[in-house]
Amino acid sequence: MKIEEFKEQISAIGMLNLCDLQIQISKNAIIHYVEGEVDDWDESNPESFKMKEYTVSVSFYGQQYFIWIKEKDLQKNYGSFCMEGHSDLFDSCESAFENDYWEYLQQLCLKCGELIKKYELSLLEE
Repeated sequence: MKIEEFKEQISAIGMLNLCDLQIQISKNAIIHYVEGEVDDWDESNPESFKMKEYTVSVSFYGQQYFIWIKEKDLQKNYGSFCMEGHSDLFDSCESAFENDYWEYLQQLCLKCGELIKKYELSLLEE
């Protein structure tokens, strides 16, 4: 899947969809879900809202992996994350997501952060 197609597909994602994406980004790579962790923030100051970290579940050649990306690392032009999963293809998976699929991870995490922020701020309005 080209990055443009991926961006278009995730543009329509809502909060509930983040937990069950099942987006096949290549023949051998699937993104299953993403979740975000909110950093401590002052609810009386919405501008202080920020994300802390994201967890992304992926499959690579049928093996399950988890990738953790810190918010500050999303701004980098190269993959910077922690990962755990099946050992057989670990290095290949890590390399693929650091290089070939990094932009997919960036776009997905940014979308996740945007949705979580919108949700958190809507709770303040209630």
